[in-house]
Amino acid sequence: MSNTIREAVEQFLAQLAPFNQLPPAIITQLAAQVQPLRYRMGQIIMVRDKQPPRVSILYEGQARSLGYDPRNGLPVTLSLLQSGAVMGWINLVRGIPCETTIASTEVVCLTLLNQEFEHLLQEFPPLHREFRERCAPIEAFDLIGKRLEQQAQAEGDLKSLSLAAAATAQVFHLSPGQHDLSLEENPLLGSDRIWLLSGGEIRNLAVASQLCPEAGTVELEVVGSRPARLVGLVPDEWSQLTAGAIATPAPQESPEPSLESEIAFADEAIPFAQAELVGEAFTPSQPTAAAPGKLPFVRGKTPIEAGVAIFQMLSQYFGMPFRREIIQRVVGEQLQRQESLSLNVCGAIAELMGLNAQLVTVPAHAIPRLSAPALVRWQDSLALLYEVSDRSLTIAVPEVGLLRRPPKPCRNLAERRGRGTGTPAQKKQRNAPGTVWTGLVPALPLSLFKYLDFGICGLLFRAALCPSQSLDDSDHH
Repeated sequence: MSNTIREAVEQFLAQLAPFNQLPPAIITQLAAQVQPLRYRMGQIIMVRDKQPPRVSILYEGQARSLGYDPRNGLPVTLSLLQSGAVMGWINLVRGIPCETTIASTEVVCLTLLNQEFEHLLQEFPPLHREFRERCAPIEAFDLIGKRLEQQAQAEGDLKSLSLAAAATAQVFHLSPGQHDLSLEENPLLGSDRIWLLSGGEIRNLAVASQLCPEAGTVELEVVGSRPARLVGLVPDEWSQLTAGAIATPAPQESPEPSLESEIAFADEAIPFAQAELVGEAFTPSQPTAAAPGKLPFVRGKTPIEAGVAIFQMLSQYFGMPFRREIIQRVVGEQLQRQESLSLNVCGAIAELMGLNAQLVTVPAHAIPRLSAPALVRWQDSLALLYEVSDRSLTIAVPEVGLLRRPPKPCRNLAERRGRGTGTPAQKKQRNAPGTVWTGLVPALPLSLFKYLDFGICGLLFRAALCPSQSLDDSDHH
């Protein structure tokens, strides 16, 4: 690390809470210990179930913190992390790797070995209070998600409940060995909080299980060398969980990006992080966007292959890293639950790739005004709408090829179907406007990504595109 970078890091840490409470000499030492690493847009910084060797401090750029809803296996964006966010600490204090973070833009992280970070927590109370005595949002999400799964509650906004619970939760640690809670000073007895095991091992008590001292379990044993970490939820949040009365909020736009650190590493040689940090194979070559006039096309014969192909084409179109193993696993898990990929699932996968989306509505006659690319439902599969104009639509269908079709017959067919026979409810459904998810691709502010379900236009594409001309796609593989 050059002196320029070391000085920039030291200045950054001296202004960042809680590290700014460390003695100046320790901050100087810490600045020399950290290793700056650069992550490409869409690259995984850390992933659940795999313990990374380092804790990361976000220095430049933005990253997305994801949780996985155990009820359906889909990723949920918990927050958009900004400069100064610390990632990986909750993995250490719980002893359970539960964090997944993905770079939304190209980012620079200051990484510190786990053992060095744990030493700081042991030696300096401000860091101990901030990281060991605080419940992280992903921790609450993980615990409450397991409870909802155990209670077979399919509905409910897990994200909102978890964020609220984390803000009011209390954390308590029990040292290894035998404990008689009635003889020890602790908040576990006589407290109105609901205590869940978050980390460590208590005999005959699984992680996310409730500790019930009022039921007679005042004697317990913490097994192993790691303290047991208990998270206490206030009764209000717990009553919502047990009653299933969890309101689902209206869709919200993502927060505006905050300003980056005033100290930049743009002119310095910061190495790119390799996948060994998260335990997955990674090809370090820089992805490149599709050449102008050349549309990416990937074939897929089976439903899994077709679903993966859609997102691989998106990655090639935008020049984003493509994590085949992760995308294929999510697509495969969803197809085991249902016959085809829903657009909600596609939106979640888009977030997993680092794309941000917003819901809007599009009537059939407005198709030519869409900004491509777009993800549309076509027959029983999905397709990418690559080019849109008043004269033609260019669509990539993994099972078929690249297709071109004038949009006007599509609109005429939609109108005829809308005036067709059927019950009033069927007519209303046929004439309903479609839903469209739109969003800016991070670091590519002029490129719009959309995924759509045209409703009646889904039938429209199904009928109108079958006889269409197949483009010569020999150059698009």
